[in-house]
Amino acid sequence: MLGAKVAEKPDVRERLREEMLRILARDGAAAISARNLARAAGASASSINYHFGGIEHLFCDAQSAAIEQASRWMEERLAPLSTARSLPVAALAPFLVATIDDWCRQAPDLAFAWRECQIAAQRREDTVQLAASWTALWHGFWRRAGAVFGLDEDATDATAIFFDAESFLHLIDWYRSMDHPALTEICSRFVSRLTDRGGHPATPMDWRRLARERAHESVSLTPLLPPVADRISQGILTLIGQEGVTSMTHRRVALHAGVTLGAVSYYFPSRAELLHAAFLAAYHNITRPAGRTEARTDDEPMSPDIFCRRVVETVIDPGPALANVRAIEEVLLAGARHKDFKSIAAYLRYSRGETTIRSMNRIPEMKGRIDELDAAIMSGCIGGIRRSVCGQPLAQQRENAASLMRRLLALFVEEA
Repeated sequence: MLGAKVAEKPDVRERLREEMLRILARDGAAAISARNLARAAGASASSINYHFGGIEHLFCDAQSAAIEQASRWMEERLAPLSTARSLPVAALAPFLVATIDDWCRQAPDLAFAWRECQIAAQRREDTVQLAASWTALWHGFWRRAGAVFGLDEDATDATAIFFDAESFLHLIDWYRSMDHPALTEICSRFVSRLTDRGGHPATPMDWRRLARERAHESVSLTPLLPPVADRISQGILTLIGQEGVTSMTHRRVALHAGVTLGAVSYYFPSRAELLHAAFLAAYHNITRPAGRTEARTDDEPMSPDIFCRRVVETVIDPGPALANVRAIEEVLLAGARHKDFKSIAAYLRYSRGETTIRSMNRIPEMKGRIDELDAAIMSGCIGGIRRSVCGQPLAQQRENAASLMRRLLALFVEEA
């Protein structure tokens, strides 16, 4: 009996780890329960406690395994570069496209595991070091790849952040015939910004515009009426931002929206309808931000330092703005997983930068007029910066995010 139990452990443990990663990729952390996970792995629910000491420990163990698998995946991608002494920096764009696309399409379990770890690190101390390990792993990858393309330290850090941003959004597998060309456009523009220190790169954005128009035709983005429904939708988004999508129940939504449980159930009878309402709230918050008082000063000049400070205040400092940013990211991940929400998730993807462009064009030092593609790069990278510092002490988050923001903004402004 003792020999049989010892022989069984590696097999059961591995099945439970693999099933944890599959569920994270397919449904997200919201769908995880000890009973369902164990059943899918062909094990008993008690085996989770026996082998791992609980579902939370299994999550961390599966993350460690995912990091090891991702490291092997990276080595395979770097191997062809080992024979190249150097490549022109222009060759970085197709390498970025291939790496982002392969990561999202060939290794989705690992790609989603990374994102779930970043989300968990914002709420669970036991996952902070794991999230830091993911960040260090990818920064190490881009340091090694960047050396082949002749990137300096600032350019390498900017590339790692850009990869975080675009590989997050590319998880939304909508129409490959548009997603892939649009990815090529934005990677080409990013590399142009890395190399062009004195002018405005003329990268087209035809596919991005086409994708946004096609997504807009596929979804209904009209305001929710009556007003109580809009209030509920904002309550859903606030709840997700503060407590995560796993907390999204009708009762919790009612509490955050300040309405009765009956009102929530009346307007949004199912959990799927709650999530759809969160998508609509996310869209309206992205395109019509709450800071109305700033609208009267949209044309006033703004220094690069002020721009960076405001970004850090929005995405790092605790408050409603940060909760909104977190919620939008979780909503986008839900859209990446579920076909019913992919069109609206794609529209959110291709609408990024609609508010950022106004702020960037208020900076006199910009290299020419900032367009939609530049703003999309900046908007996505702001999210990448936030995720790269998540879980750090607040003061350290502010310092590191501000440093990364200055380096990123340097791609778009004239040198002093």
